[in-house]
Parts: sequence; C-alpha cells; structure tokens
Amino acid sequence: MTKQLWPGMVFALSVVSMGPTERALMSQSAYDSMEMARQFLLDAYPELRGRNASIQFLTAEYPLEEPWDGPRRLELRITESPPERPGSAETLLSAEITFGFNGYVYAFRTVGPFVNTPQTDRLKADINTHWEWSDSQVLERINASSATYTPANTSAARVFEDKVHLLQGAIGLVQFRSATFIPRYEDNGVNDRAAVRWRVEVDAKAPDGTVTHYVLSYEPFDGRLTNLTTVLSW
Repeated sequence: MTKQLWPGMVFALSVVSMGPTERALMSQSAYDSMEMARQFLLDAYPELRGRNASIQFLTAEYPLEEPWDGPRRLELRITESPPERPGSAETLLSAEITFGFNGYVYAFRTVGPFVNTPQTDRLKADINTHWEWSDSQVLERINASSATYTPANTSAARVFEDKVHLLQGAIGLVQFRSATFIPRYEDNGVNDRAAVRWRVEVDAKAPDGTVTHYVLSYEPFDGRLTNLTTVLSW
C-alpha cells in the first residue's frame, strides 16, 4: 500500500525543520524513518553538507495487512537552489530507501547528476558499442576516462572502506569484506554488459545481534553510492 505524504513535506537536508502541525500528522515511527533516511543520505554523501539542499519525501509504502509501525519504503528527491537563481530548484538525485523490521536501511538505489548517472551511462554505452573488446581493452577505456576511482586507483579499496563505515548508524556495526571493480558482466548473449562500478561487500551487526550481509555499488567518477542491497541475513 502506497500513500502520498503530507503535501509540502520538504525540509532542509541538514536541519530537521518540521513544525508541530506537520509533526502531528504522522506517527513517531514515520518521523523516525524520515529522520533515518535524512541522516543516511548525509552520511553517504557528506559533500551535500553546507549546500542549499532540501529533501522532499514523495511517497511512503506500508504493508497492507500488518500494523503501520513505520513505512517499509520511502521515495524521495534531493534538490538544490543555486544562489544565482533563488527560487529555482535543481534535482540532484532521486532515490528509494527500503527499511527492515529493525528500522535499519535494507536497500537503497539512486540516480541523478549528483551520483554521475549521465557520465556513467555514457561510458557504459561506449563500452557496449564495442562488444568485440577484450577485458583488457575495456579496462584501458575505463582507466582513460575522467573517473577518479578507476581500476588503476590503488587507494580505492581503502576509500570505500572508509565510506561504508560512515553508514553504521543506518546499517549497523560494519565489518569490511572486499571492494572489487566490476568492468562488465559475464557474456549473456546481449550487448548491454557494461557494469562500470565498484562492488563493496560488508557484514553489519545490528544492536539485537542480527548480522546482515550487504552489497554496495559505487560509481567510479566521484566514488558515490548508487545502490545498496541486502544479500543474506542470519
């Protein structure tokens, strides 16, 4: 079940600015989920701090036959009002966040100029055009791009280890496992094989002792998070 949140629910990204009227129109758990999402985004993208950015919550998804102890999924966007164009708003990213029953973030995906979707798509399209390229030729093309975190970047794994530790407030105590660059997927008979992403794997332990295995994807241009999924829980 999906419902639209209270109209006009737009807040400064770095400050919770909800007044008593807005606060009274939602449950504590819904407010907690929104605050978790806001903090998760600031932890994932510290470059957003200090900018004139706002977070807009669009829809919330709840289970139909279970008590509404909080939304299972939120759709949102982050916008920025450039100082030279007051009153205007440019979308930096659009995202979906899914929560587990313990209130932690279990899945996340995003697209937009802030996470370099256009640049990554162009690089992937170029690689897909040259289906005859060997793996080494694909890597040469990626290394020759303007991306900062190419496979040739020997410090990339440590950078992503530091980045994922910033997310502990939303996923639990992190144990880093690996960071691997994925240039393209295995040959599946189609030309859309380019991956061009860093795959980061971690285990995260929640306060209740639950350990969850996460796989995160980071784009290569600025090393920003584009996807987070839960693979295994025990």
